[in-house]
Amino acid sequence: MDIESVTWRRDGNTIVMSTQKAPPPAWRDRVQLNSNDWSLTIHKLRLEDSGEYQQVVSTLGKQLPTYCVTLQVYETIKDIVISINRSEASGNNTCNITLLCITNIHNQVNYSWIRPESFNGDTSRSQDGKLDLLLSHEDKDIVFTCQASNPVDNVNKSVQPWKECQHQKRGNVTKNN
Repeated sequence: MDIESVTWRRDGNTIVMSTQKAPPPAWRDRVQLNSNDWSLTIHKLRLEDSGEYQQVVSTLGKQLPTYCVTLQVYETIKDIVISINRSEASGNNTCNITLLCITNIHNQVNYSWIRPESFNGDTSRSQDGKLDLLLSHEDKDIVFTCQASNPVDNVNKSVQPWKECQHQKRGNVTKNN
């Protein structure tokens, strides 16, 4: 088969063409067309490069079916921040805590909470990085770990929430003196 030209397009715009000397300015330093198999390589990926790409191959006299490839670019997770919010205690020596796990990425992240086997409380209300807990003094040494992951990264951060309960109680005692 005698190939006349190979063109890669995105959103109807030509990225690179085998018969061009150089790609358009927006892609010039970032794309490479392999002349052996006509594949496209994109360097220095950006989030906005995500999308569908079409390869159009023209032979002498006809065009072959368009080949489509979907590219999804993901960010690496740089850091996890865990915020701890305490609400009114529901009974003696107990503490209501909400843990919220946040990353530098606002989409495409899955959150899960890892709790030690020694914790008998309910953690079933965990979603979107939020975990509601009812802690007692027996839970003072328990550490919870937030795990944030996406297809290219997996990051953990741990917290000991009972410290927040103790901090609040000390504050209340100090105010009464």
